[in-house]
Amino acid sequence: MKSATIGSKVLHEKPTVCAFIFDEARRVLLIERGPGFEEGKWCVPGGKLNHFFEDKEEAVRREVMEEVGLRYTHAVFGV
Repeated sequence: MKSATIGSKVLHEKPTVCAFIFDEARRVLLIERGPGFEEGKWCVPGGKLNHFFEDKEEAVRREVMEEVGLRYTHAVFGV
């Protein structure tokens, strides 16, 4: 697996997904990062795929459920 270093942080190349979740007023949902990588920073829900061949749409659904406990009804997927 390839990696890159930014300052003292080592970043590994592994597929990740994220979700931009909007409410009716067009506000975006942000979460505060917990202990670990970039603790305390704000970001959109997301994370790493469980394995390289995990379906990206399922990975987004899983990450949103794990991080904020939401199931969504409408989604637009893109790259």
